[in-house]
Amino acid sequence: MSIAGVLILPQVIQRGDPGEVVHFFGIPIVLASYTSSVIPMIVVVWVQGHVERWLKRTLAASIENFTTPFLILLILPSATLMTIGPVTMAFSAGISGGVEWIFEASPWVAGAVMGGLWQVFVMFGLHWGLIPIMINDVATLGYSVMKAPVVASVIAQGAAALAVFFRLRRDHKIKQAALPSGIASLLAGITEPAVYGVNLPLKRPFIIACLSGAVGGAVTASGGSAADNLANPSLLSISAYLNHGNFVVFCLGVLISFLLAFFGTLFFGIPRSAREEEQPQELSEDLDSGIPAQPVPADKKVVDADAQVVPAGVVVPVAVDEGNTTDLVAAASGHAVPLSEIEDPVFSSGAMGQGLGIRPATGADGSSDAESPTGAHPGRIVAPISGKLTAAMNSGHAYGVRADTGVEVLVHVGIDTVQLDGREFTPHVTKGDTVTAGQVLVDVDLPTVTEAGYDPTVITIITNSDHFSTIEPRTGIDLAAGDLTVVVER
Repeated sequence: MSIAGVLILPQVIQRGDPGEVVHFFGIPIVLASYTSSVIPMIVVVWVQGHVERWLKRTLAASIENFTTPFLILLILPSATLMTIGPVTMAFSAGISGGVEWIFEASPWVAGAVMGGLWQVFVMFGLHWGLIPIMINDVATLGYSVMKAPVVASVIAQGAAALAVFFRLRRDHKIKQAALPSGIASLLAGITEPAVYGVNLPLKRPFIIACLSGAVGGAVTASGGSAADNLANPSLLSISAYLNHGNFVVFCLGVLISFLLAFFGTLFFGIPRSAREEEQPQELSEDLDSGIPAQPVPADKKVVDADAQVVPAGVVVPVAVDEGNTTDLVAAASGHAVPLSEIEDPVFSSGAMGQGLGIRPATGADGSSDAESPTGAHPGRIVAPISGKLTAAMNSGHAYGVRADTGVEVLVHVGIDTVQLDGREFTPHVTKGDTVTAGQVLVDVDLPTVTEAGYDPTVITIITNSDHFSTIEPRTGIDLAAGDLTVVVER
């Protein structure tokens, strides 16, 4: 800021307007006015960055902090007035003159390029290289011919977004964004929501809008239109183009870009499949005719529908598609409870995923109301699913298993039991092992854990629950380790 301030000192401005020659240590310098310049400031800051880095590498660390800014302020202001300022001003004048010449020699070509590719420039950030030229033109010439075709480009993107709103039927998310983003583009000149949220994802509307902007840009440039201020290009700022060129031709170019983009997108920008509402499949009135007959195995018999009554409390296994369903077995013997009853918000909130807890019996004799047929006691923790052991804590209180079906399961023994630091835990597996459902993971001395004041609830969590459509835990019943406890469906 200090270096840039030197360029607009009253003494510099006073002598720079007439181009007065001054002498600096005998060296003649022609001062220029920098009050309306942009590029010299940018170049000075760029040079300052290089000089500052060089000084920090060269100077001793003990004097670097105060010597670096001192030398920069001593050297760069003089260098700017002697070399950087005059050179960049000449460069700026050359660029402005070149752009002016292109628009005078072939305005429709220049307008078509600007109007057609402006949004592409914006996507890649290349427009930031053109904006300083526009600012410099307005500051030095009083107008910028480059801004007129940009209006056509902006209006075309907004018109395409509006057409998407009226035509699109399938993708309701894009349709909802189309109307406000189209209005924002037309009235405020803000095209990012229309481009990135509507037109570009659908591809065709973006291409049609770019082509329409090229046609409209060619027309506006052919009329010699130019902006005398830096207002955002939109319908509300068209008064900025009244004083330069043919305003009627300018308005005609903007209208052409709107109509081409709107009707082009309306008729050609949306695929037929996306223009039609999804129709629900109709069910056949004759349901029997729509269900193919299934052969009955020799060892099975057909039972009337009225006779298919299942007594309460009896679990009936149902055949399902094995590729879409994964069964989890109980990791311990005990009473199954929902996660909401776990006295730890990390689990009870469901933030880690869906699942259940098992409260094992913790008698000193190891007895349990839900004894496993294999004789497993409450302190024997087994794998709830077959797969690879992705985690096995050194403390023995937590294990992670990833099944081949993609289900990822966490078995957490007790609450805050990590503080036991492995005491009362006897692990039987290590990380990287392949385990089968029901295989022993760890033996725990639950009575001792309980006496130490820790909740011994064994928690089973499907950590990637959001990848599955249905997760059905069996809670409110007594289970033995190895019993079916959770059904997961994609």
